Amino acid sequence: MFTVPNAWEFLSLVCKLLVYWGLASCAGGALCLWIGAGYGRQFSLLVLRYILISTSLALHAAVLYFLLQVGGINQNGIAGMFDASMFNLLLPGPAGQATILRICGFFWLTLVAGFSMRHLHRLTAPPTAKYYRLFNTSVIAGILLIALSFRSMGHIATLDTAAQLLILIHVTAMSLWIGSLWPLLQMTRIESIQSVASGMTVFGKIAPAFVGALLVSGGVLLVLLFTSPAELIDNPYGLAVLVKLGAVMLLLGLAITNRQMLVPTLTRPGVLSRFRQSVRLEIVVVVFILLVTAWLSTVLQPPGH
Repeated sequence: MFTVPNAWEFLSLVCKLLVYWGLASCAGGALCLWIGAGYGRQFSLLVLRYILISTSLALHAAVLYFLLQVGGINQNGIAGMFDASMFNLLLPGPAGQATILRICGFFWLTLVAGFSMRHLHRLTAPPTAKYYRLFNTSVIAGILLIALSFRSMGHIATLDTAAQLLILIHVTAMSLWIGSLWPLLQMTRIESIQSVASGMTVFGKIAPAFVGALLVSGGVLLVLLFTSPAELIDNPYGLAVLVKLGAVMLLLGLAITNRQMLVPTLTRPGVLSRFRQSVRLEIVVVVFILLVTAWLSTVLQPPGH
């Protein structure tokens, strides 16, 4: 679990983190824009800027990740990243296919966020429901392209089609959850306490659906990856998975506390501050989960692989 990555692995890990966060920002950001459709322009522009920055970074990370794969195999330094023969060898394979999907997806989402910000700046009245429908449809198309890339990369790529469908569900559900945290935190700073309470109530009603999908799909994937519970404790990959599961349970506990205890009393004095602290802690846990996830798929190997 504590294997020190080499330079190629470390840079690949950073690229994966940016890709994960780029996808999460789009899914969670779009969800928060839908929840806050009746809020002011300031919140919408803030979320769109969040999506634009995240997708721009993820787009560059997707390209760099593929070049790092070329360089890592070539082992000829930076010049090896641009080896044409190795480039042509990898591009038709799973890594190349995933890279193309990610480039197309993030490029599209960057355009959508950029044009949406420009459109909002020009409006003299709040956006209509038609605007949000068009925006969400466009974002869903980009998210699907990126989510499909996970089918051909990582340890799940060696499993059957059903498992690859599960990873699509898992990645999308996780993105909706973790990508919404930063916009929700900003909502508490921009909107009135009544608007925040209303928005958090709506989020609390729909969150169990994608959290449930996340937990179920993740549980089935664990069963497919491990042949026995003992494998979770007798190798570094299994131990890292247990650490990730512990962090997910902590995140789930914080979310339940927010939903059951803090959101219903959000208008009371001092509760909003406690809620913000809880969401900040959730974001810290999310960063840790993403780091472990990138570590699992970059540095470690599951049993039998």
